[in-house]
Order: sequence, then structure tokens, then C-alpha cells
Amino acid sequence: MDLDFYQDEIFDKVSYSGQQIRHKEFENCVFKQCNFSESNFSSNRFTDCTFVSCNMAMLPLNRSVLNNVTFNDCKLIGVHFNTCENGFFSVSFKKCKLDFSLFTTKK
Repeated sequence: MDLDFYQDEIFDKVSYSGQQIRHKEFENCVFKQCNFSESNFSSNRFTDCTFVSCNMAMLPLNRSVLNNVTFNDCKLIGVHFNTCENGFFSVSFKKCKLDFSLFTTKK
């Protein structure tokens, strides 16, 4: 990921394992069957994005914005959503594994 802004992109079966993906903005993007294990997604902005069947276990999202983000059938074990920005925090989950994830201070 070389750009700072992505719009209407589809990321399919891409492995970001061990990568630093920071200070990026994603709008109306879809992530399908992507692997984010051991990655760092801090300080990113996701607006109107969808994650489908992605491995996001233990993914740091410090200071990230999640605005109208949907997770479908994703592995989100140990994700600390409480470290995301409070403004515009809007997420939904369908058939996801959320064991040990934290939502303290989130509505």
C-alpha cells in the first residue's frame, strides 16, 4: 500500500501479515479474505468499509477511526476497539469471533 487515500477499492486475499499500514484513509473499500495478523493498522481512517472473512486477530487499531464499518465472518480476537477514536465510532458485526476484544468507553 503506497498511497495515502483509497476509495472504492476491493482488496481480495491479500496478506498484510507483519506490515505497518499506518496513516492511510480508506473510503467505501471492501477487504475479502485478507490476513492482517501481526500487522499494525494504527492511525488509519476507515469510512463505509466492509471486511469479509478476514483474520484481524490482535490487530492494533490505536487512534484509528472506524466510521460505518461492517465486519462479516471475521476473526477479531483480542482487538482493542477501545483505543480507536471515539468520534464517529460506528461498527457492526455479523458472525464474527470477538473473544477477548475490548470496547470500554464505546457506545
